[in-house]
Amino acid sequence: RLSQSSFTLAEYLDREIREGRMSLPLGPIDGPTRLIFHGHCHAKALADTAAVVRLLNLIPNVEATAIDAGCCGMAGSFGHEKSHYDVAKAVGEERLFPAIREAGSNARVVTEGFSCRHQIEHHIQDSHPSHYAQVLSESLKR
Repeated sequence: RLSQSSFTLAEYLDREIREGRMSLPLGPIDGPTRLIFHGHCHAKALADTAAVVRLLNLIPNVEATAIDAGCCGMAGSFGHEKSHYDVAKAVGEERLFPAIREAGSNARVVTEGFSCRHQIEHHIQDSHPSHYAQVLSESLKR
């Protein structure tokens, strides 16, 4: 029963909105409106990361998609350790970093994990990844 009562913020918001119990007064955001989302590995294994993309697509004029690009290489604290730096970077370079570079500056990188955000920001110049909750907050009409 506990597992049925455990969910991420995105899963909660998505469910409540889809079932008509909640609405978010979202308005347009500044900057790129093409959002590319990278979910961290733990969330991809245990949660519905598609809920994040559905939430982001509620923002007017936004096109959000998930990057199908594997792991960023951080694996929690693993990539923060000096002895694992090269391995962590190599994992990110396998698929994720090239996908972000290919998306270019007209796309905004959105994540949910702090280690993924750190890894992307560290290795992709001028990427400035944002947590999806930050993007939703920017979109809330004040």
